[in-house]
Amino acid sequence: MVSEEAIIAQRSPVLYSGAPTERTLEQNLFKLLLTGIDDSATVEVQKPGDKKVAKAAKIELLDEWIGKLDEQLGEDVADEDEINVQLDRLDNSSEGLWDRLRLAQS
Repeated sequence: MVSEEAIIAQRSPVLYSGAPTERTLEQNLFKLLLTGIDDSATVEVQKPGDKKVAKAAKIELLDEWIGKLDEQLGEDVADEDEINVQLDRLDNSSEGLWDRLRLAQS
């Protein structure tokens, strides 16, 4: 038997306790019972202030890495043409080594 008040009540029967603090729990429990899917895969969204702090920290870390790389490279950085010429010489040298290796094996 159900009372007339329960039938015509504006409140959802899913919200059994009526406590605002339990509302999310009761809705999620009902969803789990109906669909078999719970909210375990939900991801917490960062607050805008936390996002700004995290972004600033990442930028600072990248700036440190760039600074260290600049120190390691030094001021005399070769241009692209010099690097390509050096790469060609290395390719030719390695081909010559392969040829000598094949000759020695035969």
